[in-house]
Amino acid sequence: MQRHYEILPATNATTATGAITLYFTQPEFDNFNALYTIKLPTGPSDVTGIANLLVEQHTGTSSNGTGLPGTYPGGGTTINPVDANVIWNSALSRWEVTFNVTGFGGYFVKTFLAVLPVELLSFSTVLTKDDALVNWTTTNEINAAGYEVERSVDARVFTKIGSTKAANTPGDHSYQYRDLNVTALDAPTVYYRLKEIDIDGKSVYSQVVALHLNKNNSVSIFPNPSTTVTTLRISNSALLHTMAQLSDLQGKQLKQFMITSYQERIDIGNLPKGIYVLKLADGTAIKLNKN
Repeated sequence: MQRHYEILPATNATTATGAITLYFTQPEFDNFNALYTIKLPTGPSDVTGIANLLVEQHTGTSSNGTGLPGTYPGGGTTINPVDANVIWNSALSRWEVTFNVTGFGGYFVKTFLAVLPVELLSFSTVLTKDDALVNWTTTNEINAAGYEVERSVDARVFTKIGSTKAANTPGDHSYQYRDLNVTALDAPTVYYRLKEIDIDGKSVYSQVVALHLNKNNSVSIFPNPSTTVTTLRISNSALLHTMAQLSDLQGKQLKQFMITSYQERIDIGNLPKGIYVLKLADGTAIKLNKN
């Protein structure tokens, strides 16, 4: 599930108890079912899909604000909600999944008992001239054989376009794949996903990321909103080695930095909650929400 939640109480984050309800749409379940053999509910009457639904909990706080499984400090635990508490709300057209917890943190829906892969910390793509650079970062690779990069022009049918071996060692690892002349596909948007393959033959897909090929979408910030760290993504090489400025809504400059790569990490952890404006040398201005 690409949708995931992080819930943190003000006090006793690791020992507090309570009941949590998570909300999902049917299209989100359909997207999951397109990738996995064991299915989530295909509709309100799918009792098998309701029984398959599990929730993985990672206690603590996401280290980089993305909320991905590998960014939490501890291993995950699997929660099997009571089937009667997996409800389709027809009035609001949404699934409501309720379960009890001890401790709070990140929550992910799945259908398999194994803990979700923790290796993938980030996965993104950026346009540089006519090529797409697909980047991903992993940590603590154990039993990892390699990665396959897949591409689609409709977000439904994906084709393998490249692969690379995994380092399969502890620590962080960065990978990159260049999809040459992607603009020749003559598509407004190209979609990428990553297939992580284990030594034992099992495989898991990443979330799908979209690359917009029109110039109006060549600059973005992700995640936005963010709590600690966000990433500026550019596709115009002319912005490399230029200065960017982060200001509040009154125009007061709070941070200035040089853009040294197509993906530039911005630390906003020391800023108070609010809305800020990131200004680039070409006149682009992007609003950034700090939670």
